[in-house]
Amino acid sequence: MKFLKYPLKQPYKLNQRFDNKSYLYSNIGLAGHNGIDFATPTGTPILAMHDGIILNTVVDNKGGLGVEIRSKEKIEIDGKLTHFKTLYWHLDSFSCHVGQEVKAGDIIGISGNTGNSTGPHLHNALKLIDDNFNTLNHGNGYNGAIDHLNYIDFGFKYNFTKPLKIGSKGEEVLALQEVLTLLGYFNRDDKYSTYGQKTNIAVRTLQILLIGENNLQPSYLKSEWRLNKSLVGGMTLKLLNKLTN
Repeated sequence: MKFLKYPLKQPYKLNQRFDNKSYLYSNIGLAGHNGIDFATPTGTPILAMHDGIILNTVVDNKGGLGVEIRSKEKIEIDGKLTHFKTLYWHLDSFSCHVGQEVKAGDIIGISGNTGNSTGPHLHNALKLIDDNFNTLNHGNGYNGAIDHLNYIDFGFKYNFTKPLKIGSKGEEVLALQEVLTLLGYFNRDDKYSTYGQKTNIAVRTLQILLIGENNLQPSYLKSEWRLNKSLVGGMTLKLLNKLTN
């Protein structure tokens, strides 16, 4: 069930996934990365992912400026009815206050590079909470955060009517590049309406991972470019299959 909206107005590269690079986080008591990171330039508007109430606006040495939004109603997650909260960290500023009611898509702040950050980005996370808004499963190795990539509705629809190849142009190419950007295989700055070599390399890399031909992929792809197959889903698989025609 996709109950979270994409927190940005346009696609930015997903440059770090949940549980990635565990060796970087063991020294702060985490089993791995406890959220997902979007490569947002400083000044990018950050949007609420769901209807809710501002639970906290935080200034923290590690997370920098951050906002937490709690759900208004319980939702079924992994077979259990529960409240939840979403977290947005490393902001440059926030434009909301504790107790404020927000709707999905409302601007809650501006992205930045505050706190323990190696560059401008949005750190986004999901935690389940009890009726008193305390984090559940705090000792799970990720401070209670869970992988929420599959719960996000990225909001982009694709209508591909013909195979794409080197030299193809138009809106279908832009839509493909948005898919590749969201999955972390393409840089938004490279996006344009022509299917060129950069697009083709990204498509082929993704196809190799989807097909499972591990012997064809460089070793660094196995650890740094891990693909969440359930996120891709049948729509993207069908899209990529068209590209082989």
